[in-house]
Amino acid sequence: MKESKEKFNRKEEHFSFLGLTLEQTRLLYSLQYRLVSSDIVLESTSSIRQKKGEWLLQWKETMEESLKSFAAREFDGKTPSDNFVGSEAIGEGSSYRPLSILQDSQGIIKLIRKLKLESQNLNTQFYLILLETTLFVPYTPLDLEDKNKYKKLKMNEKVVRDELIKIAAMLEIDPSFIDKYKSTYKSSLRSISGFWTKVLAGGIAGAIVIGITGGLAAPFVAGLAAPAGLAGAAAISAGLAALGGGAIAAGGFGMAGGIAVIVGGGTILGATSGTVAGALLSSSSDFTLQQAAKLEVVMKEIILFAQKDVKYAQKVLKEQQRFIEAQKLRLIELERNEKGNAEQIKILKKSLEYLKKVYNQNSDLIEGAISNG
Repeated sequence: MKESKEKFNRKEEHFSFLGLTLEQTRLLYSLQYRLVSSDIVLESTSSIRQKKGEWLLQWKETMEESLKSFAAREFDGKTPSDNFVGSEAIGEGSSYRPLSILQDSQGIIKLIRKLKLESQNLNTQFYLILLETTLFVPYTPLDLEDKNKYKKLKMNEKVVRDELIKIAAMLEIDPSFIDKYKSTYKSSLRSISGFWTKVLAGGIAGAIVIGITGGLAAPFVAGLAAPAGLAGAAAISAGLAALGGGAIAAGGFGMAGGIAVIVGGGTILGATSGTVAGALLSSSSDFTLQQAAKLEVVMKEIILFAQKDVKYAQKVLKEQQRFIEAQKLRLIELERNEKGNAEQIKILKKSLEYLKKVYNQNSDLIEGAISNG
């Protein structure tokens, strides 16, 4: 256990951001693609199957454009070297496609093995990947012009569960975490918000996208969540896909150390207290609620249960406090020029309520771990 904690702390800077590298992000997108593909294959109604397939194709193209943009930033526009997930490393034959989403089990497993070797068997990021795959809600809007096109599409829960168990096995994580993640997430949504409606389950991702796009201009949506380098419709689609899929591009948050995306509620930590994170929180309290609930899952199920690292949990709690203080200052600034900012002020106040609630709940989790440890 001591050795595991030492490895965990060496990765502290990265994990404090709840970030994934480019290759880890590619793995996440590949697993999410696999999950939706399984749902489509077993869809019995042909018209629905066709519409689901259309969404998945558009999502795949959007995510691959995002990966290319991440890679261009990481490698300064140069073609990645063979050290970067080459064809031999992931079993793609003679075709060198380092930026494509993997669609075969063999390729995914080989990529996982490569990433595990690089991580020195530190599983934190793999727990995060399983978390975001478990909570992934497909068929959310990918286009501002037609936000309701896929509104009625739902995933088959039995198919999803069976596939998630296979994915957990690939990641070498106990499948019991699937139910832990779902249960803690739903419980957290309910306790933070103080109420329970359908939107707090699978529908919250779509509500976030529609809520934010309803109040913001298209270029701002693109700038919030899309990776740097994308422009126009591609950036807007990437931003919408990120908001719905749970992996927010890290570029706008000034992240370092090779991090491509932020996951697991990482946008509500002190390191991301800049204007981009603040803009998200003052644009959608649903987004804040989702991020807060995910961070509670990370605190309870990953940091305290899987990693058993109370010391690090306390550091994360301090980061939450820093972020809350930054948003209080942002609220004061908005209130100084209340005219024209009334809606943002209202939303940010609600977001701050959620942030304070999850801070208190995470504090209680840490106290419980200390008393039981």
